[in-house]
Amino acid sequence: MQLTANRIKNLVPVSRARIATYVEGEGPSVIFLHGGPGDTHHYMRRMAQPLTDHFQCIFFDQRGTGDSIVDRREPQEFRLELLMDDLLAVQKFYRTGPTMLVGHSWGAMYGLFACMKSPENFSKAALLNMGPLDNEMGRKTSQNLLNAMN
Repeated sequence: MQLTANRIKNLVPVSRARIATYVEGEGPSVIFLHGGPGDTHHYMRRMAQPLTDHFQCIFFDQRGTGDSIVDRREPQEFRLELLMDDLLAVQKFYRTGPTMLVGHSWGAMYGLFACMKSPENFSKAALLNMGPLDNEMGRKTSQNLLNAMN
């Protein structure tokens, strides 16, 4: 555990990667999912600042972004199934139980998929600026994620 600028940083081990997580505040947990693909958690901290007096705000750099580490930068290491497993591993690491989610842009889509896959793990979700959900959008999003990771 490392204290950095009033934030606790942990590396959460997941399948062939380590996810950099950060916590600010205390209280019921809220997990923030950043956009991109390929962005980092940093801009979400500004959004969360008013909440840190009442909530434990959990941020993480998604697989292969920011301070998160992947063993191999190959397309199969960035599948949606692994991203879902990463989110659940962060929840388990912080022992949040069902938690609230805030997702922006790609993070909103990520959050929607997570809520659909395992609704029992999420009590509420605020999904902001999510793009259209069609096959073409999915193809472009996947390609953008792979481009950002290469």
